[in-house]
Amino acid sequence: MDDKLVTIAQYHDQFEAQILKDNLQAEGVKATITGQNIHGLYPFSGMQNVQIQVFQKDLEKAMQILELDNISTDHQEDTN
Repeated sequence: MDDKLVTIAQYHDQFEAQILKDNLQAEGVKATITGQNIHGLYPFSGMQNVQIQVFQKDLEKAMQILELDNISTDHQEDTN
């Protein structure tokens, strides 16, 4: 299903996620930021709760962009 959202990266804060989102959108890949930035509340918890999601149809292109930018990801499908 092409309209299913897929999580391609997780971050500790909104700022890092916004940079990736901007990079993806500059290359024509629609991206969204989901989750909450709880790192500010619990800075030593190691929790990653800000995710970048793209549509399934854009997954391959998004992963290529991440690879070119040398950005590590924790790719996982959204189960919601």
